[in-house]
Amino acid sequence: MNKLKTISSYYRVRTSTIFTIVLFVISSFLSCHHGTSGLPEGKAFWGDSATAFIAKNPQNGYRVSIIKNKDLTLAHFERGDSISVYCTLDWLPSCLSEYENKTGVFDVDIDIPVVKVDTLGGSKTPKSDMFFMDINFDGQEEFIQGYESNGWVGYKCYDIVNGRANVLYPIEAEPYCSISYGIYPMQAGYTVFDYHKREIFIHHGSGCCAFRNIWAKYFEGDSLGNPPSVKVVREEYHQYSSDIETIETSELKDNVMQVTSKTKRKY
Repeated sequence: MNKLKTISSYYRVRTSTIFTIVLFVISSFLSCHHGTSGLPEGKAFWGDSATAFIAKNPQNGYRVSIIKNKDLTLAHFERGDSISVYCTLDWLPSCLSEYENKTGVFDVDIDIPVVKVDTLGGSKTPKSDMFFMDINFDGQEEFIQGYESNGWVGYKCYDIVNGRANVLYPIEAEPYCSISYGIYPMQAGYTVFDYHKREIFIHHGSGCCAFRNIWAKYFEGDSLGNPPSVKVVREEYHQYSSDIETIETSELKDNVMQVTSKTKRKY
């Protein structure tokens, strides 16, 4: 209990008070996802059921902590005086799974590697379900957390450096919400990063009867104030039924993805 009080005091010094921050975090979370800033009755984050993990060593220059209770899991990243953000996590990282049913405050060894691979899928895929990787070609690594679903591994990507809020949610825009790879042959898929051309290609399988090909590339900012970004420029959706393959193609036109063709062919 003395250790819990000590760590709680440490958080109060760094962030005003842990209670204020948690209320802010939960209020922001509810406001974004449920259209209200009110806190449901009985939903208190910090209490006897909470668990806090403090990384013993910096990770990619960040001080990292993870806070969890039955309602919410947050990762906190701090670097210097300019970055202090929370990321909403859907699950506890696998390296902390032994603490799933424990409460309290723990100093833990966490290893979040910095990786640079040209392919997600196959032998080049990072072994950790958490890592830092530059996926938008801006020279800064984003925080990535992987998850397994229906024969493929997907990734949730958080832009810590350029995020415009204190509480970050996974990037929902394409191509980042589609970055993935297939585990089994029938779910064939992979993601390729071309750091020279600053392009991304995603092949996403969906069982035996459908797959998507996605091409994205980096665009510089412009004089109108639009920041640099990676945009999908072409997408093909292939679907098989009986002996017919249907291919729907969309392309980026006037900054909007538009269907440009739909063809059918025997295979």
